[in-house]
Amino acid sequence: VKKRTLCIGGLNVDWTAISSLGRFPVDFVSYTFKSTLGGVVHNIAQNLKNLGQKDIIISALGNDAHGELMIQTLQKSGINHQHIAKFDKHPTASIVFVTGPNGEFLLNVARTEIYSLLNSEFFESFLSEMTDFKTWVIDTDLTAEAISFLARHKPKTTKLFGVISAPALAQRVVSVLPSFDGLFMNKEEASRL
Repeated sequence: VKKRTLCIGGLNVDWTAISSLGRFPVDFVSYTFKSTLGGVVHNIAQNLKNLGQKDIIISALGNDAHGELMIQTLQKSGINHQHIAKFDKHPTASIVFVTGPNGEFLLNVARTEIYSLLNSEFFESFLSEMTDFKTWVIDTDLTAEAISFLARHKPKTTKLFGVISAPALAQRVVSVLPSFDGLFMNKEEASRL
């Protein structure tokens, strides 16, 4: 019997900076900061867990305090994290979202170099286990090369779903678009395909 869902992609710390002025200024302004653990695959795995499904995450974290916090959070949530690699080369990914006081999006800045380590060589070591899943969900935090590799190597009976994680990353799925059983995106992301 095939297992349910394999979630593959980015895990990160989301930082939200709320501007007191409601615009991104050139000069100094007061910000309120808050942080949450996030990333597309974290959010999907958590929602699937809440629906009673057992899922596994394949991703990469830095060998740092944020990476350890993410592992601890996944453990407490009961999400299988045995295939999350920890690397010294890069820190755990983080994204800063700057919003206005009413939540309007102003700007984001990302540090996601660690996702470049999620490449075909990395996934090659998991392929035999990955075939046990009837559904793969991947996000565009992965490189175009990694997305293409996964699309080419998924079993015929496995459903492949993609999540466009930002408008600028939508192009990463174009070369393998027919391989997907479904894509999740907003209007701006769809306009980039």
